[in-house]
Formats: sequence, C-alpha cells, structure tokens
Amino acid sequence: MYRGPDHANIGRFINQHDDFLSSELFQGLTAEILKKTQSAGEFVAGDGTVIEAACSHYHLLKEEATRKQLDKAQEELNTSPVDKNKQAKLEYAQQVHDELQKRIMACKKKGKKTDSLCISGMEPEAVVQKQKRGRGVCPSYKPVVLANESRVVVAMDVHPSNENAVLPGLLDQCQIITQGTINELALDAGFHCDQVISECITRDISLLCPEGKQAGKPKQSKKKFLKGEFIYSEEKDAYQCPANQMLYPTEHYKGNDQAAPYIKYGNKAACQACSIKDQCTVSQQGRSIKRYASDEKKEALKQVMQQPKAKQRYQQRQAMVEPIFSDLRRLGLTRFKRKGLKGVKREFALFILAYNLSRAVVAMSTMYFIYLIHYRVLKRFAA
Repeated sequence: MYRGPDHANIGRFINQHDDFLSSELFQGLTAEILKKTQSAGEFVAGDGTVIEAACSHYHLLKEEATRKQLDKAQEELNTSPVDKNKQAKLEYAQQVHDELQKRIMACKKKGKKTDSLCISGMEPEAVVQKQKRGRGVCPSYKPVVLANESRVVVAMDVHPSNENAVLPGLLDQCQIITQGTINELALDAGFHCDQVISECITRDISLLCPEGKQAGKPKQSKKKFLKGEFIYSEEKDAYQCPANQMLYPTEHYKGNDQAAPYIKYGNKAACQACSIKDQCTVSQQGRSIKRYASDEKKEALKQVMQQPKAKQRYQQRQAMVEPIFSDLRRLGLTRFKRKGLKGVKREFALFILAYNLSRAVVAMSTMYFIYLIHYRVLKRFAA
C-alpha cells in the first residue's frame, strides 16, 4: 500500500546534491525550457518579495538578551570545558550575538535607530522585517527573480534583507542561461539606488526603474516637499524649489567611513520670506538639499522614465514578473520550511524549478493547440 514519499530520504538526497540542484540543474533545465518556449533574455524584468522564515517570531532577542545568552553559554562551558554540546552552544550564541552586532553597526552607519533591533535566536540569518499584505513583522528572507517576456525565470537568488545586493549575480546567471546579452532591464521602485544604476551602466544595460518616492506624495517628515520636486540646474549649480526660488551651495562635506561626500544647497533669506515655508520645512535655517555624486545618474534615469516609449515599455514589467510569486504561493511557498540561508536558497531553487516546468507545459500545450487548429483547417480546405 502506498504511504506517500519518504521525506527523510528526499531530504538527504537534497542535502547531498545541494549545489547541483540550485545551480547546474537550474541552469540546464531553464536553458531547455527557453528553447521549448522559444524565448530569450534580451528584455528581462525583476521583482522581489518577503517570505517568512521557518523559525518562530515569538523568540526574538535584543542586544542585551544576546549578550546574556552568550555569557550563560560561556559559564556552562567553564564548568565542563570538554563537553562538545556546550562548545557548540557557545559557538551558536556567539554567532547570534555577532550577527546582531553587525546589523546594529549597519543601522548606525545609515543614521537609523537601533533601540528596537532584534534577532531570532533560533535562526540568526533571517532578518526581522515587515511582511507583505499587512502581516506584521517577523524573521524572513527576500527571494528575488528575473523573468523574460514568456514569464520564465532566468535567474533567482535569496538574500536575508537586501534585494539590490544580489542583482549582479542575477545578471551573471541570466547571461549564462540565455547565452546572450541583456539589453533592457525593468525593475520596480525598490531597486532605485546608486548600486543598481551603476551596475547597469557598467554592463551597458538600458535600465527602466522609477523613483522610490514620487513627487506630490508627501512623506511623514519635517521636510514636506520631496527632493525630487527640487529641479537641479547644472549651468547655475543650484536647485530650483517649488516656490521658484534658487538654492545655492552652502557647504561641502568630504565624507568619511560612515557617510558619503555631498554638497549642501540652501537659501536662508529666500526661505524666511517664502509664503509656503510652512509646507516645506520648520528649520530656522531654511530648507536644505544634499547633492551626492550618484544624483546625476538618478536624474538621468528620471529623464528616461518620463519618455512615452520608456513608460510604455515599463508597463510590460508587471505582467512579466509579478504573477510569479502569486504562482509560487499557490505551489505552497507561503513560508520557508528549511532554516538558514543555505537551506532557504535550496528550497527556493526547487520551487523555481517546479514553476519553470509549469511554464514549459503551458508553452507545449499552446503549441499543440495551435498545431491542432492548423491541422483541422488544412484538412477542411483539402476536402
């Protein structure tokens, strides 16, 4: 009598063939699927999402708790220095503490508060972050995919929290699988950053990516007008504000290990006499704008995205890539079952393999249907 698959053997098989399943098999199978779907990778679209980790979100630790856990593990080991279980426990506690310290330093570098920062003591590689569709905050990962116009995934990866960090590897993976050159890349506003723009310029890829925050949509801040609503004039080396006043250079910051260099622009006199100052800033020094080296590239991309042809081309991105994660959820990927980044990558690769196979089945079914129609039409005319 059939009792279902032996999950223990399946798990051992997956662990033994980890690299093959997530790299060689994916690349080889996807290349064959591209042939079946008669599609390529000159134009690809990218998207990422947040998927909950396997660990519980009820056992989260702050900095003080990780330090206490580390001290306790050290005390236990001191009583039995040769106990391998206590040695492993200490190593794990050290890993949790070090990982949280790394994230605290990264937040401080960006000028963010770290009071509420916490980590999962059960799965330290998972990052506590906001979930999709208002499902709260919990440890999770960010899988990212690139798909072509036939909705075949041509590159995939998982990062604990930063989808921009894996883009170079995704582009390399796409070029290997498609054996061609990527000409156009469409990404959503979450990828709008200097790192992504510079990568596309280096690779000579035409990037279609809107700004993260649109003008006319105020954010919850003392600065009510967004930076994008201030127009920079290279000729005058000044910014024109929404009240048509000019902001000129007032400070040159050379930068350091924690902050990039910038030029600050402002006009205290014009701000104090401005009739809409209350809508812009509450600072007694008036509104100021910081210009970074990357702003020139962002402004050029903004000009590209304002072109009608670019807008029309970008509209295809939603149909190319966004349905993929909906399909994966229907396949059962609502929460990762394996712990750790390596296990999560392996699990996600298997889901993508299943998804790509479904695209091949759809393509072959469509081709058979078209063939059947042609056959019947020709048979009718022949009669």
